[in-house]
Amino acid sequence: MNRLVKLWSLSLVINKTGIQSQIGRRRDGKVKRSASAIVFASISLLLVSFMFGFTQYLGLTALKDSPELSGVLESNGITFLSIVFALSVVFITQFMFLSKDNDVFLSMPFTYGDIYIGRMTSSLLNIYVIELLFLIPYFVAFDLVFTPNWSAYVGQLLLFLVIPIIISTIIFLLFIFVGTIIKIQKRRRVGNRIFLALSIILAAAAILMFAFGMGVSNIGLEGGAAGQEEFDNILGMSLNSTNWLTWIRYPFAVSTSGGLSHNLPIWHGILYTLGFIAVAGLLVVISYFVARKYYGQIIVGSSDGLSKRSKKKLDQEIKKEKSSSVFGALLKRETRTVFRSGAFFSQLVLPYLIVFPLILVSLLLPFIVGDGSMSFGEIHQLMDELGARGQVFVSLIIISFVTMFSGLVGISSTAVSREGPNAYLMKVMPVALRTQIYAKMALGVIVAGSFGVISATLLGLLIGLNWAYILLIIVGTILITVLINYLMLLVDLKRPMLHWREEIIAVKQNLNTLIGIGIAFLFGIIFIASGFMVLYLAVEPWIYVLVGVLLIVIIPLGAILLTDYLTFKQEGKLLANIQ
Repeated sequence: MNRLVKLWSLSLVINKTGIQSQIGRRRDGKVKRSASAIVFASISLLLVSFMFGFTQYLGLTALKDSPELSGVLESNGITFLSIVFALSVVFITQFMFLSKDNDVFLSMPFTYGDIYIGRMTSSLLNIYVIELLFLIPYFVAFDLVFTPNWSAYVGQLLLFLVIPIIISTIIFLLFIFVGTIIKIQKRRRVGNRIFLALSIILAAAAILMFAFGMGVSNIGLEGGAAGQEEFDNILGMSLNSTNWLTWIRYPFAVSTSGGLSHNLPIWHGILYTLGFIAVAGLLVVISYFVARKYYGQIIVGSSDGLSKRSKKKLDQEIKKEKSSSVFGALLKRETRTVFRSGAFFSQLVLPYLIVFPLILVSLLLPFIVGDGSMSFGEIHQLMDELGARGQVFVSLIIISFVTMFSGLVGISSTAVSREGPNAYLMKVMPVALRTQIYAKMALGVIVAGSFGVISATLLGLLIGLNWAYILLIIVGTILITVLINYLMLLVDLKRPMLHWREEIIAVKQNLNTLIGIGIAFLFGIIFIASGFMVLYLAVEPWIYVLVGVLLIVIIPLGAILLTDYLTFKQEGKLLANIQ
């Protein structure tokens, strides 16, 4: 019993290394908790879960009496398993193999097996939290639609806990094998690149599988002979492409539905659930003994901790830059920090690079393939009929779309937190604070702004906006991107998360990223509301144009100037929370 308490305490210490700063700031060795941040994060997560669960409820309701239900449930199972697999790769590689806190835990009175159990528990806790966003809402939606037998509820709960264990232990064993070959800790750059490549591939695969599954459900809602034929084709493609995973997708569907998915007796679901538990237990035992024998060879002597760089060394780095300005040197440093780190890139940039194009394609695809929706020609005709009112309305809607998704780029919302203990250099660096702040938010503006401008221009051209309104959208996109990134950076300055020992924790468990998304969504909602206000106004055409310029250019520009003025009016207090 005492050993179990030790292992649990170790896992809490490992997990708290990152979590201790996500809900507050350290001052004099104490954590000052922020109730408002916790409430905001909780509400945001609940909204995401509700929206996802609602869409799943609609899709499952449409398929309730469908003969293809078993195939849909198997397809959904592969979707969720692929997402869990992608998450597990992220956490296992970062927590267990690319960790920078080995010097701390190796000095404690624990065996390598204990450290493995502690870190595995820490990884699983993070995966469970994210599972709450998509797996539990799906189970709830399924239960509301079908009201299955009791074994389905038991299977859902147990598989929620067991599936991440199975996947994580398999990944751990795989990386133990890889780590002993390439000496991953002595070649951290190689390890980070491998992790980055895996993150890109797995994240893309997981999101594509998710989009595929959502597409199956949405087509099922359309009905009709054409819709049924398209539904059958897509479902067949999904199942055929994952036939090699039948060994896990079939038991998953049967276990979580209590046999309902394939009209099987209740004992089938119970049997498969027990099988999952047995496999998980066996893998935990195997991985534990493998960790005791081989894990230490990989992590011993792998880290010197997070040594603070001296002011002199940082000055030398800046002088070596070929850039003609200090601002350029700082911007290059930010770029290297984000794009050379697998953890930073996969959490701050990669989701945006994958999700934003997928959403854009999903919006445009119905018009391109001509599935019965309004064609581009009809849209152009409607735009001509609406005149200036329609042009301004569409401009505001496009701006709102770009604004909301720019919040997914969390570069500025973690710019200070990513510095960790080196953030104090901002206080002593011989560079104006204004220059430092502008440089830290510039990368976020460039990444989000580039995709925003390209997407806004593409949408404007396809919809048939006048070139003047397209130019207006481009200017507005740049301005609102600057404003959002400025506010994100100020939030991170106000409540930086500096006490971390893992790069992934600095961004994954940082509430500032959620706050940044909330800011972007707030502005997006304001633009949508403004667009409908314009649509229902009955005024002269020139007034529509004036309102559009005011909302898209003048107000964002004024907000930027006001934010900048108020920020540097209290310049002496900006770095007060950096200890």
